Amino acid sequence: MLQHTGYTWCAIPPLLLLSATANAIDVDVPNADLTRDNPAINTHIQTGFESLRPHPLPHTQSSTPTYEIDNHYLHTHPQLFHQVMQHALNSHDPNLLQALNRAYQILPQADEQIARRANGTLARWQGNYRQAVPIHLALQRDFPHDSRIALDTAATLMEDKQWREAQNAFEHTQNAFRLPETVQENVQAHLQRIVQHNQWQTSGSVSVSRQANVNRSPPSYCTPMACHAHAPVKAWGVHYRVNISKNTPVWRHHNILFQSHFSGTTHFFDGKSQYDHAFGRAHLGWQYQNAKQTWRVLPFYQWQLAGSDEFEHRPVKNKTLKMNALAHATGIQLMTTRQHSPRWASSVSAEYYRQHHRDKNQAAYHNGRYGQWALTGSFRLTPQQTILAHGGWQTFVPQHRQWAGRDNQAAYTRQSVGVAWWAHWRGLGGLHTQVQATWAQRKHKGVSLNEHFVWQKQRNRERVWQVSLAHDKWQYGGLMPQLVWSYSRTNSSHAWARRKQKQLVMEVVKTF
Repeated sequence: MLQHTGYTWCAIPPLLLLSATANAIDVDVPNADLTRDNPAINTHIQTGFESLRPHPLPHTQSSTPTYEIDNHYLHTHPQLFHQVMQHALNSHDPNLLQALNRAYQILPQADEQIARRANGTLARWQGNYRQAVPIHLALQRDFPHDSRIALDTAATLMEDKQWREAQNAFEHTQNAFRLPETVQENVQAHLQRIVQHNQWQTSGSVSVSRQANVNRSPPSYCTPMACHAHAPVKAWGVHYRVNISKNTPVWRHHNILFQSHFSGTTHFFDGKSQYDHAFGRAHLGWQYQNAKQTWRVLPFYQWQLAGSDEFEHRPVKNKTLKMNALAHATGIQLMTTRQHSPRWASSVSAEYYRQHHRDKNQAAYHNGRYGQWALTGSFRLTPQQTILAHGGWQTFVPQHRQWAGRDNQAAYTRQSVGVAWWAHWRGLGGLHTQVQATWAQRKHKGVSLNEHFVWQKQRNRERVWQVSLAHDKWQYGGLMPQLVWSYSRTNSSHAWARRKQKQLVMEVVKTF
């Protein structure tokens, strides 16, 4: 007897992880569902990738005046040295300021304010905010009537992501000083940036695709008893995704972070709603941010919905938008990201959760503890091209490790590696390309019958390739269409667990 046990979940856009399902030969112990945990795996990896999405490189001026004078001459002309230091502070050239600062700090006639500003500004430009912030705060305390010091202090706090303190500093500067109009506009722009960073952030996407194997049919295979031919079902699907987040500053670098994600697929318009599925997760926890690093501790609740095909004893419903509760879980996610340089960044994340299924038969085998971690790194080759790489590990430990006298075959470990290349081709009018690939291996703990009726541990090798295209000129009304092609393949030690699927998707993305 053949029993259907899983479904294929596809996040749009899929980020490096997409797994295939398996059907099982039902001999007392149902086969482990290989995909009911995939939404959580995809969400976990996507979090790391999004945290490393490329941002514009900081602008530095390409030329500064050259002074054909030496330190001895400057030391014998202290007034000139003061003027040169003022120019260096305004030049945004760390090399110039560093070269002059060494000589200025030992000048007997050195101006205390200029010397301290030089140390603080140099530390800020070098990204050493642990030193820069205390220097600027002390300067503002000792020289409260200097508007330039007040502005520099506010900007330093903002760059160090002390959002509440930076906002208060900019507002104080607006109210305490009569600033020129251009400076007022600049201050207002900084305040607007702080507000935008901490307001509700919403993004979403909708896409339509033609799926050639929506029922996750395996290829034909033979057993000692008979040959089995499975007919794949073709269907049009509408994929949707919504992300909502809100950062609330509390004190200095500490914040309260809310994140919510919901995605799914419906085949309602093609009369195949029995294959629908959806996944949601909501985080609420602590976030620590500074100029270079972010730490997060985020408890979460997640849920999964599915069409009637996931439930053995439910009637088939092929024309409905209503799905049934499949599973829910509570857990915690730990994550840290670090900007090592303007071109190189990394992210490490881990999570643990306990999942519960509503259906009693599924709960017997698939309730249990899930754990996973991922390491992601990105390197900016050019201002318009970035490469990323990731490695991951996942495991499932079922609540009932033994069932019917044998190991619960639902238990598994999974290792994965992947690469991605993001590029923006300005020479082609604004073309955006993404190329991604993932390789993974899943090893099940227990044994199950293969097509030869031999008890064997199941081993799956999963491969995913994806290419996506978008263009700046395709945007209309804030909507960005994106063409996504993906191909996934699973080779397995068990013939009925092998899968192959292709998809061509037209997606529309909107950020609010």
